[in-house]
Amino acid sequence: MEIPFAQIARQPALVPARPVYLLYGREQVLLDEVLAKLVAGVRQSSIGEPEVQTLFGPGTTAEQVGQELANLSLLSAAKVVVLREAQRMRAPEQARLANLVPRLGPGALLVLIAGEPRYDAKTRQTKLLHDKLEPVVRASGVVIEVPTFREQDAERWLLAEAQEAGIRMEPRAAAQMVLLAGADLTRLRHELEKVVAYAGPGRSVDVADVQLVVSRSPEATVFELTDAIGERRPDRALQALEVLLDAGEPEPRILALIARQIRLIWQAKYLAEKGYLKRSGSQVPAAVARDLLPQEASLSVMGQVQRPFLREKLLRQASAFTWEGLRRGLERVLAADLAFKGIEGDVDNPRLVLEMLVLELASSRRRSSGSGRMRAHA
Repeated sequence: MEIPFAQIARQPALVPARPVYLLYGREQVLLDEVLAKLVAGVRQSSIGEPEVQTLFGPGTTAEQVGQELANLSLLSAAKVVVLREAQRMRAPEQARLANLVPRLGPGALLVLIAGEPRYDAKTRQTKLLHDKLEPVVRASGVVIEVPTFREQDAERWLLAEAQEAGIRMEPRAAAQMVLLAGADLTRLRHELEKVVAYAGPGRSVDVADVQLVVSRSPEATVFELTDAIGERRPDRALQALEVLLDAGEPEPRILALIARQIRLIWQAKYLAEKGYLKRSGSQVPAAVARDLLPQEASLSVMGQVQRPFLREKLLRQASAFTWEGLRRGLERVLAADLAFKGIEGDVDNPRLVLEMLVLELASSRRRSSGSGRMRAHA
């Protein structure tokens, strides 16, 4: 049996209807929230505090899971056994666990927590657990998938969490926070705790507060880096690059983030020159989005331009770059990528390659913007 996350999202407790639950998805915060609802449901139904035992898939055997389920303390009203990273449990142990699941009795609850489904090349299907375990769990238990958050979802989540924490967060402050920290809920929750501690109960939080307190994600720092490149500020661009490198970001990942941002600016510039994208909003024809823009969400500008805060930033960057500058930027990124891979020359110092790339891009002169007769994505 599968239950939609939306059905239980606002429930404070979820009384278990079956002896085994499978929770899966990318957002660890939401997985933990569903687990907390289940524990609260066990507490509510057993009229007492349950004993919760957490195991981890790697290194755990089916026998250990069975022993924990059977080992109920005299001081506890019920037993909850949580198996995190269930998909990483050894295949033979998952097969043995499949034999145990149908025999689970009352008084104990087994909660399996897995990540995102993976693609199996042999069966050409996505799956979460071993071929023997997953069908048994679906037949004997309850499956709940937590949603993956987009930026807009994260902003709404932040506003609700801030209100619950006793502070008033302005919508633009929430947008700025997602821009700086990303849409990962675990990271956002940590950053929100810092904002709440800084602001104090009952206070309103604005963009300036967020900029002061919230740590920047690599993506946000790359935004600042490309801002500096567009403004022809090599000093600021190198400072942003240094922040990324000192934070331990691998050089190839930084290069990939720079390439992605240049491509997003390319798309924004094209849409703006065609009149589809303005500061007041975006009206991109379906045919343009389908035929000219990347279909992969992480590479397309469409998700960015729906949010006023990001739309303004992208339009500003698009106006700062000429078509020639964007083309040259992608060429230089490709050259750096080939150097990293050893295809063009030997690289003894990847950091120096990035520094030279950023210097070259930020120091180049502006040229005529050209006719704008460019394809939407490079």
